[in-house]
Amino acid sequence: TIGGTGFVNPPTVLFGAEGAAVVYETSGRLLAKVPSGTGTGVVDVVVTNPDLQSCSYGSFVYDPEITSITPGSGTDEGGTVVVIEGSNFIETPEVSFGVDDAVVTWVSSTVINVVTAPATVPGPVTVEVENSDGGYTSVEGDFTYEPPPSISWIEPLHGKVGELIAIYGTGFQSGTVVRFGGLASPPIVFTDGGLIEAEPPPNEPLTMVYITVENPDGRSFSSADTLPDPIEFRHD
Repeated sequence: TIGGTGFVNPPTVLFGAEGAAVVYETSGRLLAKVPSGTGTGVVDVVVTNPDLQSCSYGSFVYDPEITSITPGSGTDEGGTVVVIEGSNFIETPEVSFGVDDAVVTWVSSTVINVVTAPATVPGPVTVEVENSDGGYTSVEGDFTYEPPPSISWIEPLHGKVGELIAIYGTGFQSGTVVRFGGLASPPIVFTDGGLIEAEPPPNEPLTMVYITVENPDGRSFSSADTLPDPIEFRHD
């Protein structure tokens, strides 16, 4: 919306050097569609009447835009290198993941490289980019700080080899490996970040063991850290 006085129908409107589609409402009000994909930074908005009289307003800011964030997750310890692609990025932008500021390397108006800081709160976060001219954009939930795995409970606490064991906890990832003692389980059933099911390795001399989960990022957790006793299995 452009407000002012003395607008005459049909006016023309420029954002910088780019023409905009205009709807004339009154002599004091115009609606203009910002030209897409052409502007960066602060530009003058110029309104010109049919008699060529014109006026300008010089503080319209093109916001940046985020189109992709790669990868979409990283450890809550920080240190993940992330590539943000989009448009209208100006040198020396500020980037935050949730409430945590990232270390930023501006590559071009379409690419920013960042290194994440340690997470204040793990989980999905809003990624924000703010240019030095005040242009701003954000996307919600496109990056997730992954917590380390932990085991809170295992069910059952004893059973036969060949039966599925439910492992409850937090921070499990697709591709997590489950080990019974030092032996890897056959392929597991990954439900979500709080539940996985695994089968003890067949034909192995298992009796009393602790269970360890190991995420693809290399972080692991043993049931020995939360459960007082190992898990008992039998082969019959």
